[in-house]
Amino acid sequence: MHYINKKAFTLVELIVVVTIVGILSVVWIVAYSSYLVWARDVNRIATMTQAVETFQKYATTKKLPIPDSAITLTMSGWTVWFQWKIWPNVLETIWLEDDMRDPKDNTLYSYLLWENRKVFQFVAFMEKKENLISFAPTALANNENRYPRTFGTWLWIITQSKTLIPLEDLPLGSDTLNLEDFWNSYELTSFVSQD
Repeated sequence: MHYINKKAFTLVELIVVVTIVGILSVVWIVAYSSYLVWARDVNRIATMTQAVETFQKYATTKKLPIPDSAITLTMSGWTVWFQWKIWPNVLETIWLEDDMRDPKDNTLYSYLLWENRKVFQFVAFMEKKENLISFAPTALANNENRYPRTFGTWLWIITQSKTLIPLEDLPLGSDTLNLEDFWNSYELTSFVSQD
């Protein structure tokens, strides 16, 4: 009888290779998910920065548009500001073609407009605290592990304090709210401008 000597991997060598491939896969998945978070935050910052520039240019010659279903916030009977989402009709009015939506959950960004319709602010919820310039103590709570960052002029985007749900997403039952009454009946918070 003649035996042929074939070279092959031993069981131990195969286990070591499979273990190394498994470890590398886990490291790659963690790194990739961190990359996706970073990419979405960069997308939010770029979108908001472009929108701020476009809105500021538009506001130099015309009044900014009020969203169709905006909540009018009043104090002592005077209109103070409007808050709602940046709807496509607002973007079309100021010649922004892109639909501004959050890359993670496809929601529209919040939009606050001062009563003179020249001063505005947006809020986007970042996924990493490192992508914030600074934040007010009330912004330390998170919205599904997300952190608010405002863009535009120094104003106050109003949210519920514990959940950070924006005002326009709360069941209010009215499109006009007196801030004096409203502040006492809801736990609200606001953010200072980050830029």
